[in-house]
Parts: sequence; structure tokens; C-alpha cells
Amino acid sequence: MKKSFNPLVMLLFGLFLFLIFLLAIGVDLNRLWSLLLQSRKSYIMAAIIIDVFYIVTYGFAWYFILRTVAPEVRVLDALLVVFAGWFSDMLVPAAFFTGEVVRLYLLKKLYDIEYSRSAATIVIHRLLSAIAFAIFVGFGAAALAESGGARGIFSQASIALGLAFLAIVGGLLFIYRAEYVIEKTSNYLRRKGENRVIKYLLSKGIDIASSLENFAKSIDVIQDKKGSIMIAFIFLLMQWGLGVAVPYMIFKALGFNMSYYALALAYPIYGLADNVPIGIPVNAGVLDAAMISMFVLLGAPKEIAVSATIVTRSITVIFEAFLTGIITVIFVPRVISEEDWKHVKNLIQGVVSQINVS
Repeated sequence: MKKSFNPLVMLLFGLFLFLIFLLAIGVDLNRLWSLLLQSRKSYIMAAIIIDVFYIVTYGFAWYFILRTVAPEVRVLDALLVVFAGWFSDMLVPAAFFTGEVVRLYLLKKLYDIEYSRSAATIVIHRLLSAIAFAIFVGFGAAALAESGGARGIFSQASIALGLAFLAIVGGLLFIYRAEYVIEKTSNYLRRKGENRVIKYLLSKGIDIASSLENFAKSIDVIQDKKGSIMIAFIFLLMQWGLGVAVPYMIFKALGFNMSYYALALAYPIYGLADNVPIGIPVNAGVLDAAMISMFVLLGAPKEIAVSATIVTRSITVIFEAFLTGIITVIFVPRVISEEDWKHVKNLIQGVVSQINVS
């Protein structure tokens, strides 16, 4: 049986590893402190504003997909649900799906939308984001190849592009052969009826087979609304562009001229580290080390790379937790009771624990 660890313990463990990493690369702490003190605060404020729009464009992208199967959903509600899901992802380190589960549950409470219908929108959202990811990696690589800069990062870019390509191909096959996939999945579930995770979901009243059938129908509906899908994709491209702009502005604040094209290549690559399901809240330490390593490969001095990482992560973790936390605390109690929220949390933790036992 696998043992689950306290999130606080895992957070401290991640920070400890990060400290070891800083000592190992020999960072000059005095130089680091001086850089942080002398940073230009106007650029940092601009990065904070950009980060807000980064979340908002993510929400708008999902809204335009969501309206294809649930036109009754208001844009403000969709954005608030995204903020709550965003905060949940930071709060509960349950690999990929905490925020998605919260979004599905809140939509059910607000509009009584079947989980299978809203789940289809999340799958499409993920696929479009993967395509935008591949475009940005390719865009950054092409721009750097043209200028002849940062050659040391091309091998990592090739790996990232390969992973993105596999995700896109797999996603497209899944969507365009949804009925076939659903049929095979249903047959598998019948054979694996004793699986702990499946038994747990069934015990919670979740009809998996029926949900899969409704999911396939929703995929078909979404495919027919190409205009909304294109708008969503444009918003996701904007989101990636804004995501790159955050560290770009931080480098400006530190007085270092980092190429936006280089960051367009690096940002999706180190972002992969943020999707490693290791159980550490906000992947503290792991993502930070990946960012520093990537920035150094792009030509930044160690102290500049560490400073940029610390400030960027302060925005994407501390500021985002503060912003999304306040919105969640104000919005969620109007939609669900404390008992409902505990139910969502217990469902997530229950599925994770069953996966760990399997």
C-alpha cells in the first residue's frame, strides 16, 4: 500500500530540495538580494496585471467551448468557476484533475449540467491548449534558429514538441473516434468491475457507462460548433502569449534583456514540470529548479535566473493564490454549502487514495 503524505510536509520537502539546488549551483546570495531590491517595480506591476489576464483568457477559452453544449451558462459564472477551480488546483495536490472536478461540480450546482457534458468541454479545452503549446514551442524554436541563439535548448524543445505532438494526435483520434473509444472503454469497465477506483465511483452513485455515452454525444455537438472552437483557440493562443510575457516583464524589471522568442520556447518546456504529479503543492522546488535551469540555458547569469524565478513564482503562486482564493471564498459559498464542498474534497481524495492502493 502506498502512503500519502501531508501536503505541508511535502511543501517543506520541496522547498528544502530547492535550497539544496541553490547551494549546489553556487548562487551568490548577496548579489541575489541586491537584484531583488533594485528591480523595477513598474515592470513587476505590469507582470501582475498580465497574469490576471492570463487566467481570464483561459476562462474565456473554456466559456466559448462550454456554450456549445450549455448555451445557458453566463460568461461571468464560467469565469468565477474557473477561478475557483484554479484555486483548488493550488490547494489540493491531486495531480491533474482537482480543478476540473471542482469546475464540473460547480456547474452541476449552478446549472444542473450533466457531468458528462461538461467533461467533454474540458477534454476539448485541454486538446486546444496542447495545440497552442506546440505552436508556441515551434514559434520560439523557429525564431531562435533564425537568430542563431540559445542552441543548447533545442534538444529540450524537440522533446517538448514530441510530447505535444503525441498529445495532439491522441486527442484528435479520441475525439474523431469517440464512439469507438467509448465502446472499448465500456467493455473494459465491465471486465474490470472489481477495480478499486471503479467500485469507489460506483459506490458514490456515478454511472460510468451512461456518462461515457453522454460524453461521446457532447463531443459530437462540440465538433459541429467550429466558430466557437476557433474563438476558444484564439483565446488559448493569447493565454500562452500572456504566460510568456510574465517572465519577460520580470527579466525587464531585473535589467536583463531576455528574448521573448527564447521565453516562448522555454515557457512551455519548463511548464511540463508543473504537470508532474509528485504530490508537492504548486510543485514547489521542482518547477523552480526547472525554470532556473532553463533560464541559464537561455544565457541568463545564475543570480538573474534565480531572481527571475523567485519573482515570477511569487506572482504565479502567492498572488494567484491570494486572488483566486478571495474570489473562491466569496463565490463558492453562494453556490454550494460547506457540506457540499467537503463532499467534493472527499471524492477527490477518495479517488486518489484508491489509485494509490491499486
